[in-house]
Amino acid sequence: MEILEQKLLELIEKDSNIDLKELKRVLKFDEEEEKYLENTLFKLEINGEIYKNKNGTYVLLKNKPSICCGKAHFLTSGDLLVTNKLGSQVIIPKDKVNGILEKDIICVKRISVDNKNKVYGIVDKIIKRNSDQISCEVIFKNGRNSLIPYNSKCKSEIRVDQKELDKHGVGEILLIRLITKSNQLDGHFIKTIGHKDEPDVDEKTIAYDHGFEVEFNKKIIKELEKIPNSVDVNKALKEGRKDLRDKNIFTIDGSDTKDIDDSICIEKISNGNYKLYVNIADVSYYVKEQTLINDEAYNRATSVYMNDTVIPMLPPKISNGICSLHPNVDRLTKTCEMIIDSKGNIIDYEIYDSIIRSKKKMTYDKVNDILLNNKKIEGYEDFYKDLFIMNELSELMNKRKQERGYINFDKSEIKAKGKGSSIIFDKRTQNVGEKLIENFMLAANETVANHVYYRSLPFIYRIHEAPDEEKIKNFLTILKNNDIPFKNCKNITSNKYIQGIVKELNGIENNNVLSELLLINTMKKAKYSNINLKHFGLALKCYTHFTSPIRRYADLQVHRLLNIYDKTFDFDFSEMDNFLNTVANQCSKKSNDAKEAEREAREMRISEYMENNIGKTFDGYISSISSSSVSVRTVEGFSGIISLDDLGDKHLCFNPNLNRLYSTTSGKIYTIGSPIKIKVKEASKKARIVRFIGEDKILKETKSSIKTKKRNHTK
Repeated sequence: MEILEQKLLELIEKDSNIDLKELKRVLKFDEEEEKYLENTLFKLEINGEIYKNKNGTYVLLKNKPSICCGKAHFLTSGDLLVTNKLGSQVIIPKDKVNGILEKDIICVKRISVDNKNKVYGIVDKIIKRNSDQISCEVIFKNGRNSLIPYNSKCKSEIRVDQKELDKHGVGEILLIRLITKSNQLDGHFIKTIGHKDEPDVDEKTIAYDHGFEVEFNKKIIKELEKIPNSVDVNKALKEGRKDLRDKNIFTIDGSDTKDIDDSICIEKISNGNYKLYVNIADVSYYVKEQTLINDEAYNRATSVYMNDTVIPMLPPKISNGICSLHPNVDRLTKTCEMIIDSKGNIIDYEIYDSIIRSKKKMTYDKVNDILLNNKKIEGYEDFYKDLFIMNELSELMNKRKQERGYINFDKSEIKAKGKGSSIIFDKRTQNVGEKLIENFMLAANETVANHVYYRSLPFIYRIHEAPDEEKIKNFLTILKNNDIPFKNCKNITSNKYIQGIVKELNGIENNNVLSELLLINTMKKAKYSNINLKHFGLALKCYTHFTSPIRRYADLQVHRLLNIYDKTFDFDFSEMDNFLNTVANQCSKKSNDAKEAEREAREMRISEYMENNIGKTFDGYISSISSSSVSVRTVEGFSGIISLDDLGDKHLCFNPNLNRLYSTTSGKIYTIGSPIKIKVKEASKKARIVRFIGEDKILKETKSSIKTKKRNHTK
């Protein structure tokens, strides 16, 4: 917590009638500092630390027991659930929602408690809307066109100009700007996104709902005319770029990748060391500051990959064209050339501007076939030797990573393609090819970070802080309750200790559930920062993002900093830290927004797939347990929930201390990670939910069906 935040909490605790004017006086803030004070107070309000009364005075929220502040989440029933940072929950009945939208941060007033200890309340106020824009569907209701949110269980009507709305047909999806801070949902028309039946409209709406612009405006398209379609080789060489076009350089990516921003090359030195070239697209050469293209890239800050749809950070002419490292064409790059010894240590390096010509676009699948199965693949013959040397180096790097305490959660992800009944899923797991590229990119990123850090220059780092001890203790309790006792030690938040837990879980069936719990419940989120606070997960003192400037603005900014520090000697650094702090915060926020959008898009397609598979049976396992339901996941990676009634045992009891369910009659126990046979009961693409029934109920339904058939046969 920042010093000012702590000071404000102390002042508010001493005087519960203190307001902005008095705080400003006590802190001796001038007019210019007032905005900073207001923003800090707002941040404390969002975080559920303080409450602002109607008269403008502040009080600590803990001193208002009737008020709960948290993020709004709609249940399938239409009721609203608000959860605060301590896990306390309040339910708002659907008829009292009053214009709240999904993920709005709101305050609610506790009113009553039912016989199941469920707390009910009413909306007190909206602190912060999740977004100032929302995609809405045109429906016909009560004899006129109406608007309701498209990607939400909330069906509150959005009020817009009726004459404008009547210009649009039923089923059209419109982007609406919210123009009120009250509980009423008023807005005005921005643009038409498309019709709900169009192939990629769902992904587009999710992008817009998370604040990402899908298209590039006409002014940006016009500015793109200044960007060349090919490299001027003579000009590049005159500017001092190192010519690497004779090197055996190639790329390894997914088969459908078009924005290729990294290439590699290796040489085995006579002394047994390795010379590794990591060549990264020089986006900074084409995308200059003080341009519309740069401003748009900053606003987006990242590309968003949703199922088979990509929302790029940069226009395709740049991302898929002049900057993409396609084979057999000249491209401008920044090269990190590293000398690596036989133990995987980087013992020397050089960073410079270069020009390359990739010899081959390889795919992970084919590289994995070569390295794992020694398969001969046409077109790859000239690269076998290099690939095996690279794999040899990658294994050394793996060993070195493990020695220093690298934590590998190794999450597999599923990617959806298509819509409706034609949806197919691709489960991507890390194999030797993927790990090879990851290791080489990590090495380049670390090298660049060290290059700047030890010169004490302003920079953007990728940081990951150590977990809180209390959260690790809670996780160890979960392991113990699942009969996986783990030895305690003095420093349970050390890299080595957490690494040991992950290794232990790797030897257990369905360990990925527990690994994810460790990742989600205990680990802090990685973020960008202008202050180096190390990277816990990678066990590195310095780390940055340098290798993906086509799809990450942070990397583009790192390239620009290298241009300044390695080529300019007369530069004013006085405002650099503040500037980089702003860039880091923007990149962190948009990175989180993108991940949320990608998760939502994936859940949407899973739900749509399950709509077409009602009654289908899957093998799965339990991922979490509560007093009313269990969350489950199929072995394919599809998530859903089972209510206790649908487990098929009326005598189940929930033990919150052990975090498990047990039957008082059969003695059956459900724990996190328990395998379970499940069948799809219902699914909703709109609600983003899949409901299953458990194996005991499946068995009962099967027996009942057999009895019915026998009776019918007898008749």
